Amino acid sequence: MVVPKEKIEKELEAFRQLIRNRKQQLLTQIHRDLRRIYGHMYHGGKVIDVYESFRKAGLNENGNPRLAIARADGVFCYCVKRDDGSAVYSIQRFNWNATYNWYSPRKCYGEIMLPKGTFNFPKDSYGHVKRQHIQCPVPIVPTTILADLRYALRNYHIIWEVSEWKPAPPKDPILVKMVTPNIALVLATWNLTKLERAVITGRV
Repeated sequence: MVVPKEKIEKELEAFRQLIRNRKQQLLTQIHRDLRRIYGHMYHGGKVIDVYESFRKAGLNENGNPRLAIARADGVFCYCVKRDDGSAVYSIQRFNWNATYNWYSPRKCYGEIMLPKGTFNFPKDSYGHVKRQHIQCPVPIVPTTILADLRYALRNYHIIWEVSEWKPAPPKDPILVKMVTPNIALVLATWNLTKLERAVITGRV
């Protein structure tokens, strides 16, 4: 996402003016979210709209999402595809919910829910998504990046491209901090080395 620098500077100055005049009570949560996002962009940081990015990335030849997202402290990323084109990503397995007839995750802090219409999943003759429940390993965060993090890994997410939803290590992850359910601040990018990918393979 791109915002003109002049717009960012103007908005940040307006925030500072409110604080100087002791009018912080006028700020809603949306204002505070925007202030954090503008501040990140002002210092050269990148911002991702997760909903839009996943929608544009679409599906691979097997009808599965090309992108995955998971809490950074997870070992596996579990994804459930729904008939309405929505999807849920979690680091915990999903349970079958007979009441609603779909895989519902146990409440998991940091799970990501994409809205209906995000994907156009292939369906069977009954109109249900094929291979509804998929999973793949979560990338590891290099120690060089861990050393710069302010909080525990559970407070961050990783986004990466999935070549195949199977026990195979990813290649080019992005570490992000979620500000809202769909807006993420990009904190770091890296390439997993052959050694790191080999270690992941051995553990999964």
